[in-house]
Amino acid sequence: MKLKTISKKIINNNRVLSIIDQGFVSASNFIIAILVARFLGLEVLGSYIIIFGGIVLMLRLHASIICMPMVTSPITIDGFIKEKKYLVFQLCFILLQLFISPLMLYVFLLLLLKQDPELSLFVSYMLAMVGILTQEFVRRHMISSGRLFMAALFSFTYVLIVMFVVLVIPQDQISLDTFFYTFAVAGVPAIVFYLKLSIKLNSYDFKKAFSELFSHIKNSISLISNNMLQWCSGQYIHYILFIFLGPVSVGLIAAVRNIFGPINILLLSLEGFLPKKFTSAYKVDDSEGLYKEVLFELKLAVLGFVVLGLFLQFSGMYIFQLMYDISSEDAYPVMMLFLFIYTAAFLWRIVMISLRVIGKIRILGAVSIISLLTLVVSSLILIPIYGVLGGVSSMLLSEILVFIVLVVALRHHCHKASK
Repeated sequence: MKLKTISKKIINNNRVLSIIDQGFVSASNFIIAILVARFLGLEVLGSYIIIFGGIVLMLRLHASIICMPMVTSPITIDGFIKEKKYLVFQLCFILLQLFISPLMLYVFLLLLLKQDPELSLFVSYMLAMVGILTQEFVRRHMISSGRLFMAALFSFTYVLIVMFVVLVIPQDQISLDTFFYTFAVAGVPAIVFYLKLSIKLNSYDFKKAFSELFSHIKNSISLISNNMLQWCSGQYIHYILFIFLGPVSVGLIAAVRNIFGPINILLLSLEGFLPKKFTSAYKVDDSEGLYKEVLFELKLAVLGFVVLGLFLQFSGMYIFQLMYDISSEDAYPVMMLFLFIYTAAFLWRIVMISLRVIGKIRILGAVSIISLLTLVVSSLILIPIYGVLGGVSSMLLSEILVFIVLVVALRHHCHKASK
């Protein structure tokens, strides 16, 4: 009886469902990274991360143009016209990326990896793009229409398919394109669901649809710019390390970062874990209460990371070898640096949410630019001298700078409001 009551509470709690959904979304990438490293090694994992960066780029554009606008203006029972518009936009976007993704992969292979393109990799990459983008569209469509439980269920199904497909293939037959085919197969339920939704559409006026899509893109420039900044901040270090040090260094960073996968889920879902009063109750005139709450949450976060640091101090390398079946001398110092990176990221994310609560949104865009510039400049100085550790150190400097700027902005606002 208690289990049934708890289940009902979870199903009816949007905050909990949102966190669960985000966990399942991140789980597929977490699992794939482990399997690529175990089966093919850190060098291939580095190549995979470089190529997958193109899919992440398309996901960012997809989110800016379609998914985020769709979620922020929810689809209701009477919203058929709006739903039809986004269904057509999705189809147009998929058609566009089918032309763009081969060119993107060709650039990655020839300019970065210096490999001859293989037809199977092209096909798997295009199909993976279709599967991933459709999965994300269907998930966001469900969130937009208030069906968070169904969104979490779809994400869970996606993870199960990813695990099943990879694990049933004999290890000696696994190659890089196997993992892209896996994403394509995992996206089949979402594609079927999308086609079922599209039956509602009597006809497609593609000329008009493309015209409306490009008009919609023009109206989403600010959102696109912000997402592109985030993509650059997240992917830049991979490409600069690859240029200076090669794919093994990228694979090492990706493998260590993957160990912090559960922490990353908490980071992405942080607003769902914070108390409701923190995210909604504080008004501009309650700056003192907000500042005290921020300090309390920051202290909790630091305490949590101290405990995590002690745990990794004694068991970090054991976890690395257990996950990847690989030993690396550089893994431990990189892991410790990532501990500080995630600590700083958690701290500035808490401050960022508080600034958003009181309406101080403009500074967030400026901080993203400052962070990226710091990352670029410091990496160009540190990587040639210190290698992988220099690249990770530049990430840490960037995160610390963001935290300092946001704290100063919040302190300034609270001091000004208290007068």
